[in-house]
Amino acid sequence: NVQLDNTNNPYVYGQTRGAYPVTGGVYSNPNSGQFIHKLNPSLTATSFSTVFGRGIAGQIDIVPTAFLVDNCGYIYAAGWGGAVNSPPNSNAGGSTSGMPVSPGAFQTTTDGSDFYLIVLDNNAAALQYATFFGGAISHEHVDGGTSRFDKTGVVYEAVCAGCGSNNDFPTTPGAWSNTNNSNNCNLGVFKFDISQFSAIIDPASPTAICVNGSVSFNNASTGGFPIQWDFGDGSTSTLQSVTHTYAAPGTYMVYLTVFAPGSCLVDQTDSILVTVDNVPVAAVQNVPPICNGDSIQLLASGGTTFVWDASSSLSATNVPDPFAFPTSTSNFTVHVSNICGSDDATVTVTVIDVVANAGSDVTICNGQNTQLNASGGTSFVWDNAGTLNNAFIANPIATPGTTTAYAVQVTDANGCSNIDTVIVNVDVFPTANAGPDQILCIGASHQFNGTGGTSYSWSPTTYLNNAFIYNPTSTPLSTITYSMGASNSCGTDYDSVTLQVIVVNAATIPDTIICPGDSVLLTATGGVQYIWTPSGSLVPPSGPAVMAGPAVPTNYIVQVIDANGCIDYDSVFVNLYPNTNLQLGPNVLIPFGGSVQLHANGVGSFSWTPDIFLSCSFCPNPIANPYSTTEYSVILIDTNECAFVDTVTVFVEGSLYVPNTFTPNGDEMNNNFFAYGSEIKTFLMRIFNRWGQEIFVSHSLDEGWTGNYKGQACPIGVYVWKIDYSEMWGPEKTLIGHVNLLR
Repeated sequence: NVQLDNTNNPYVYGQTRGAYPVTGGVYSNPNSGQFIHKLNPSLTATSFSTVFGRGIAGQIDIVPTAFLVDNCGYIYAAGWGGAVNSPPNSNAGGSTSGMPVSPGAFQTTTDGSDFYLIVLDNNAAALQYATFFGGAISHEHVDGGTSRFDKTGVVYEAVCAGCGSNNDFPTTPGAWSNTNNSNNCNLGVFKFDISQFSAIIDPASPTAICVNGSVSFNNASTGGFPIQWDFGDGSTSTLQSVTHTYAAPGTYMVYLTVFAPGSCLVDQTDSILVTVDNVPVAAVQNVPPICNGDSIQLLASGGTTFVWDASSSLSATNVPDPFAFPTSTSNFTVHVSNICGSDDATVTVTVIDVVANAGSDVTICNGQNTQLNASGGTSFVWDNAGTLNNAFIANPIATPGTTTAYAVQVTDANGCSNIDTVIVNVDVFPTANAGPDQILCIGASHQFNGTGGTSYSWSPTTYLNNAFIYNPTSTPLSTITYSMGASNSCGTDYDSVTLQVIVVNAATIPDTIICPGDSVLLTATGGVQYIWTPSGSLVPPSGPAVMAGPAVPTNYIVQVIDANGCIDYDSVFVNLYPNTNLQLGPNVLIPFGGSVQLHANGVGSFSWTPDIFLSCSFCPNPIANPYSTTEYSVILIDTNECAFVDTVTVFVEGSLYVPNTFTPNGDEMNNNFFAYGSEIKTFLMRIFNRWGQEIFVSHSLDEGWTGNYKGQACPIGVYVWKIDYSEMWGPEKTLIGHVNLLR
């Protein structure tokens, strides 16, 4: 880094690892790695040279970033050092730890990786100022080319700050950001004034005051003397701390001038604005009347803050000049304030509401005309001008060909307007339409819907709920024809409509009585569809003819529907003769050749089947002596010709005989082994050889054993048989025996 002073003497700021020469009478830190060297303009002689830093021989401490020699010969240097410049980078051991700082430094401590700022006297005679700048955690650094001093001793640095996503870089209130929002390093910027001479105003009280209020200031300047205050109202002072009273409202720029010592520096000036307010006097400019639907801008004055009473008719409530758009005359109040107090003011916005009246709707016949009559203003403009004799008067003659709505714009003397509409209905001679003829079931109602007029009359009035409306309701008891008159302003037309009343005559058979268990044919007439209830005992369940077999006396209702959907009902009661509880009693068992007397109860004629082995076939209690089990049925015909049936089984005791020898030798005599029996119900015979092996099975008395097993003749011997059987009466039985097979 190279700089020139006012007489073109060059100054060099750099790094050294050797024993850089230090001239007499200069500030230095011996053995340090940063040097400053001043030469004459021709570079033939040294004016001075010195080193500064930590004083570690052969060790560079910081990387130079900015260098300045100001107009008075003061020397300014800046740089950074620390971990970022350590291995694998080139400057192992570089650090800001141990660098000299001056009393009153901005930052007296360092984490070893910070920026460093230093100021030396003319010709480096003494240390004027030195400080660190950086966070306590992050390793601040810069890649170069982003740092400058201006001629007043202010350094501007753009640095890599907050590395590691830290938030420790020093910031000031109101800065662009006080936090590092990056996930690593972010750009940090600082401006630092290390000059020895500046003008600084320190306000000791608020600078916004009321009339006759006072403001206090302190002189916080550095490096200069004397000073002068200019309060902006013609008053001045040379005191270090001042208090000044303002008697008039206004804005005043206060200046502090610090006069530069010697001839190398210029005077320094600082300024601050003072605002002096009166106690507010609220005012709102009066406004002219507005038409309904228009808006007008209000204008309040007298303070610095304006708050209007809440209103949906204002465009804003916190500005001095909102737009108002009331729909009726309204008052608007504003509250005006400043630091000295508050005041209120109200303005009235008068709303002119034109009451336009186009007149009442009217009805005319086609080809006629009518005079319209509008009111409410001083000028009138009608639409549909083609059917008016004059569209710009209050009472034009209208001759519309069809129903027309006429809108008129009515304007009053203030230029405000409104619109109203009148309808001119144009009628033609009515065409009455009473609707089509109707077919009704008896008891049904019909509501008419007559058209063609604006008023109606019906004749005759019989069965009608109202004979003078377009849609009366009729509930006729017989066919009737009505005449309807449809009228409007042009006359009356007539139409007729007939209501044909349909009467369904449902009929079925007379009430009847049947024997229990019998059926009877039910028939119905009078329609095309027949629905019977209850239908559970009917076959089929619906139709003009059904068979009824009720288990109990039943009243059947038939719904008869004709081709028009009209309905009528009839009923038939089907009664039942008393039930004779015919009982023959339980089944009986007799021995073979035995007999039993059967008993049938009831009154009437009896008939038994089968009629064999009975003492009589037509008596109530015959004697039965069958030789085999027989089921007997009796039919009783009672006095109502109703038939009742019951049955009883007469079981005959059975018998079973099993021979003990047979000779299957082909002589056609006793060749098969059979069991013989009578009255046998179930039969199972199995035959076993002497080892217990089953060799034959039979399920019938008619199936015997041939003496073979699997097609081969069995040897002579004794074989065991087992028979499981049941008789017609009684439980299952088991017999076990043996048979001799001989050949």
